[in-house]
Amino acid sequence: MNPAAYLVCVILFLGTVAGLGVVVPLPRFLDPLERMTVVPAMGLVLIFLAAFFVYVLGLSWTWLDLAPILAAAGLWWRRREVTALLCDPGVRPAVLAWALVAAWTQGLLALVQNYSGAAWGGDWLEHHHRTRFFLQHWPLDYVFIGFYRLTARPPLANVVTAAFETLNRGSLPCDQVVLCLWSSLVFFPAALIYRRCGGPLRRLPVLAVLLMLNPSFVQNSTFAWTKLPAAFFVLAGAYFLFTALDERSSSGQFALAVGLLAAGILVHYSAAPYALVLAVLWIWRRAVVERGAGLAREAAIGMAVATPLLGVWFAWALVHYGWASTFLTNSTVLDTGPATFRGEIGKIAFNIWNTFVPHPLHPVDYGLIKQAELLAWFRDYFFLINQVTLPAMIGTGGLVALTAALLRDWPVWRRQPGVCGPLPVLITLAGCVFLGIAVVGSWDEWGVAHICLQAVDVFCLAALAARIDRIGRIGGAILVVGLLWDGAVNVGLHYYLQAQTARPEWYTPPNWIAVTEKYGPAAFNAWLKHLVGVRFLHDGFVPAGLTAVVLAGLLAGAIGRAILSLREGRAAPAAATPGPVNR
Repeated sequence: MNPAAYLVCVILFLGTVAGLGVVVPLPRFLDPLERMTVVPAMGLVLIFLAAFFVYVLGLSWTWLDLAPILAAAGLWWRRREVTALLCDPGVRPAVLAWALVAAWTQGLLALVQNYSGAAWGGDWLEHHHRTRFFLQHWPLDYVFIGFYRLTARPPLANVVTAAFETLNRGSLPCDQVVLCLWSSLVFFPAALIYRRCGGPLRRLPVLAVLLMLNPSFVQNSTFAWTKLPAAFFVLAGAYFLFTALDERSSSGQFALAVGLLAAGILVHYSAAPYALVLAVLWIWRRAVVERGAGLAREAAIGMAVATPLLGVWFAWALVHYGWASTFLTNSTVLDTGPATFRGEIGKIAFNIWNTFVPHPLHPVDYGLIKQAELLAWFRDYFFLINQVTLPAMIGTGGLVALTAALLRDWPVWRRQPGVCGPLPVLITLAGCVFLGIAVVGSWDEWGVAHICLQAVDVFCLAALAARIDRIGRIGGAILVVGLLWDGAVNVGLHYYLQAQTARPEWYTPPNWIAVTEKYGPAAFNAWLKHLVGVRFLHDGFVPAGLTAVVLAGLLAGAIGRAILSLREGRAAPAAATPGPVNR
């Protein structure tokens, strides 16, 4: 993909998603920033439904060429509303801050010549093949990367990328660009959570910088898989559910929440633990606290919204694969195998410990990262801290700073009424963390935060950005040092290594397993890339050196803007009380 084709891909994705999303009639109670979050969600769901029915009905994928035409017509039809939305003082700072995040992640993606990092490998090819499965009508019994059937993963993201491969006449680079842009959209529900935690919109560049220097966020946004796209729907759904539970007239917010969470489940099954925990919160609130007020009505609304959307996929899968293959081929089930109750409890406790305690503090087999390259080993050592353990996933020093802010705000926060008080929020968060770890099927000595907890990571970063002025000097010093470390090692070194040219012996060895053991997973990914003959965005893009210079300037500008917004905040301090804002 050359730079011209890249620009077309970006414009087509953003324009088609926005254009289809704006034609959906949205409830009037949504404020501008909420609309800015819901519009792309609606657009993505509409593209999925259209493309999935094209596949199911056996139509030509060229029918999808109508999508950008309809989107352009929708943008023209709604041009006044779109202009007013983008010029709204509550939306403009969010769009500008999102643009920083999107440009940053796209630039990092352009550096990736070869994926690497601990045992990270193969998943990008699986998702590319899932896209090709729909585009080329592969056999239903096809086994992806030798392990998984189609029903092991939900289809929404892969069907959407298939649609944009059709529109762009592209292949894997198109998948990379689309999934990376989609991942950056998580900024908008994060901005809603940031605002709900009391953060002034003028300080949104702080949230942008925290995301740009968060290793988990940037690494997952540039890896061509679907966990962060699912987190976009999860965080948006969680926001609207909390809004619904905090207001009397809540049917519209509740319907939105259910629809967004259902879409998240269709993107990646890691959204299911959040949906279950939030459902328990909803039942507790309506059935116990409010003694059943609105429970039956909202249950009917939820069924009416979720059943058609989820049914599109599950009904088709049941017809073609049957019950067992539809529901029992996910890695949660396959990796578990025959298990006893005692063994499951032991596995969950084992994974919880390892997800909270990084590997330097307990025994692990370091043969996983054994390799000849010292810099790569150094990167992998810390990659297996910030990717898979929850405290480090929030960023080096991020959890300390967030804890300091919460302790300072605790006397005010504990008086917060309703579902946004500390008890409901912390219990819900703990439930999502516990269930997100418990559903992992295998024992993992390194930790499993990367599988289901990325929405928790973004949520914590949004809360930290909102209360950045409450972390104190010590918390601030720790956070700054942590950001410097993450920027240099967990982001800078990581992408420096991924930009390196693969050596011939990496992909043409007599025994690639031995080469992988010597040079690490970079060799395995290079072998896969060479074997299937695919190209990455990097391979047809501008030189890596020029991209790195642009990225350095972008980061410097974002940091400067964040510092300026903090200084402006001291001159006009925001209210100290975290919680809902006036709608």
